[in-house]
Amino acid sequence: MITVITSLGGQSLYEMSSEFSYPKILNEINNKTLFEYSQEIISHLPTDVRRIFLLPKDKDDEYQLSPMISVASHGRGEILHIQGDTGGAVCSCLLAIDKIDPEDEVIVISADQYIRADLTEIIDHFRSQSADAGVLTFTSLHPKWAFIRKQADGRITEVAEKRTISREAIAGFYYFRKGHFFMQAAQRCILKGATVNGQYYLSGCLNEMILENKKIIGWPLEEGSYHNFYDNHAIKAFASSFRENKPLLPAGFCYSDIFGMKTIRHPEAVFDAGVTLQDNGRSYSGSMAVSDYLIHLIGSAEKISIELQSPVSEGNKVIMLYSLYHGDVCSQFLDVIALSHYGKIQSVQHSLLN
Repeated sequence: MITVITSLGGQSLYEMSSEFSYPKILNEINNKTLFEYSQEIISHLPTDVRRIFLLPKDKDDEYQLSPMISVASHGRGEILHIQGDTGGAVCSCLLAIDKIDPEDEVIVISADQYIRADLTEIIDHFRSQSADAGVLTFTSLHPKWAFIRKQADGRITEVAEKRTISREAIAGFYYFRKGHFFMQAAQRCILKGATVNGQYYLSGCLNEMILENKKIIGWPLEEGSYHNFYDNHAIKAFASSFRENKPLLPAGFCYSDIFGMKTIRHPEAVFDAGVTLQDNGRSYSGSMAVSDYLIHLIGSAEKISIELQSPVSEGNKVIMLYSLYHGDVCSQFLDVIALSHYGKIQSVQHSLLN
């Protein structure tokens, strides 16, 4: 069992402006609220998940958030009301202490972000490394984030909140192998008064675990796969990532980008592990085989012209019509690309039209 805690206690989640007439987490992009986007990373976990939402009572009463959360979590979410200011995310999460099994895995996520990643793969990695805790990281130098320092083997040795000690910032995602690891670290953090700007941050729990010689590692997110909704500019930037007729893949990647770069640096980030490509009776399986085929096909062309790329109304598919030129010879192709829930390419139906 994995317990996932989402804290909705931060005042910034309910900010309003002249541009947005509702609290930030209720802003909609493509008919989905920002809150829903924050939950996507855990929506496809294949195992049993206990979902807990920490929600300010006054905000719930004012905006009727409980029914929305219930629908978004398919009726499986449990809401715990927060009364007043708790002093930070650590204090808020401790309100769920009676709901956490000491031996269960615990994940704490933020409600004002979007992460495009395969969480099953990430958790499997944390488990395979016998990590006691794990975080997702992205590249930044801005001191509004928490940062990690790590050894050559990837083990994290220090976490600094609002202080840049590396280029690896922590996304709003914290994994704990056992519930009691988190609870003990949180209690020690509070007993020591380990606050930053008067707030108890989850990053402080990691430092407490480091002092106990616990193993903490990170998972670097692909460039462009993390969006934090910290202000209106960031929300607009996220909205603009949904470019019309250009469905995005992991890290903001698009199928047609392969044609521009003529290479695929990280096939595992673009293709599902079981990806297949069908080409007039021939079949290619696996991310490396499909990647090599496409690179060979495209790399040999002297000129490339993309006539069409758009979503298919049926299912999570994209069609692409393009021409490859070899001297005076023009070959026209039609590809139908099926995407997984995580945005990776699952299959390609590759057809020569002339």
